[in-house]
Amino acid sequence: MRNKDGLSPGDIHALSMLDATAQKALVTNKSVHNETLFFCAQEKISAFNPAFNAVTHTDFSLAEAALNNSSGDTVLLPYLLKGSDEYSGFPMQCGSRLRKDATGTAIHPFMEALTANGVLPVGMTAMPEFGLLASGESLLYGPSKNPWLTSHSALGSSTGAAIAVATGMTPYAHASDAAGSIRMPASACGVVGFKPSAGFNLRARRFDMIDDYLCTDSLLARSVRDVIDATNFTRPPSLQKVTLTTEPVHVGVIRQGLGNVEASSAVGIALEEHIALLRSMPGVTVETCAAPYDLDALQKALQTLWCYLGGGIVDGVAAQGFTTSDVLEPWPHYLHQRRASLSDTALREAFHAITVAKLQLEEFHRKVDIVLSPVVADLPPPLGFLAPDIDGETLWNRLFAFMAFTPIQNLLGAPSITLPVYQHQSGLPVGMLLSAAPAQDDRLLSFASQVEACAPAYAKWQPQGHQGE
Repeated sequence: MRNKDGLSPGDIHALSMLDATAQKALVTNKSVHNETLFFCAQEKISAFNPAFNAVTHTDFSLAEAALNNSSGDTVLLPYLLKGSDEYSGFPMQCGSRLRKDATGTAIHPFMEALTANGVLPVGMTAMPEFGLLASGESLLYGPSKNPWLTSHSALGSSTGAAIAVATGMTPYAHASDAAGSIRMPASACGVVGFKPSAGFNLRARRFDMIDDYLCTDSLLARSVRDVIDATNFTRPPSLQKVTLTTEPVHVGVIRQGLGNVEASSAVGIALEEHIALLRSMPGVTVETCAAPYDLDALQKALQTLWCYLGGGIVDGVAAQGFTTSDVLEPWPHYLHQRRASLSDTALREAFHAITVAKLQLEEFHRKVDIVLSPVVADLPPPLGFLAPDIDGETLWNRLFAFMAFTPIQNLLGAPSITLPVYQHQSGLPVGMLLSAAPAQDDRLLSFASQVEACAPAYAKWQPQGHQGE
């Protein structure tokens, strides 16, 4: 890729930190050559990836071919695939030593829609093994580091994606979310992370019953308007494009997470700042509410499904004749072990608890438009706290206490978004988590856009801004 505009390193950083909408506008009005956007991505990845370990593979060949064949009618933008994505010719490692040499052989509709709209893959990002943990510290890649405080986790499982967008490597990065894997790293890195309602995005992977039930896909971005653009071209054809509205909004604050976990004092302070911001907005009312569903029953349901996910991976690897301990981390083995202790009715009980909670949520949203809650129970922890090779029971207890808020929307099929509107004194961002009733994605995105417009200016990441300790 060529620096066709002769940009200095400072100019490259400034351009790369603009959102996708602003970058496209510069190309449209001929202020910047389209190829320069890809040059910036190449330069930023080369310069900063060694410090953060976010990108595991680069390949600009598709972008180069598209630029050479472009008529100039469509502005092309770079994005990064998540490590679990299948894309023909790209690695498909899923953060696992089992798949370190695997290559994708298909392209799914979600990625096809991106290409059709001029958003082109230029590489892959780091993630925990098979997305089963909330921190990107796989034994295959090593730990990925939070760009705001490199001794701490960037969370996960879309770990590298959030780091890449936060540091300006690319304006977009694909992310998937089965229990908070879009929203947790978005919060930790200070970017916008949107989880659509179940069924509100094109297929992005092969069929899997539990994964399909829990998981949705989106692009991490630096602004709500970018998320809306990406949403418009990754929705199924049966759904209309996002319609933004302005109407009075009643916000319910739910402070408890799964297992009745409450957030730490640091996150609690951030939550109060979020509440104050919402109360300052015209047409917005805010009240504290009790969770309308059984938080203990939903936590048990999530844990049951997680055991089936991890246990199924171990079963599949063993069926291929591998010695599973040679190619899989300890964590899936621990989930496999816990699955063996589940009752014969555990899965049925899990789905029953979810069904009951969906009905309770529907009734709750007759009075409350938007839910505000913490994203996670504490600040992003030091690296190692959620590492895959610590004692299984310790990791189990830490993980489900930490990610106690975001899985609720996965279990119930609801849309949810985290916005970067607060920064802790340590430098670590703390996102605002907003959620709506299932299928009310447009209302949620409308409100998120209004919140973003009212929020104080949020400090962008700077190369000299990250700390080592």
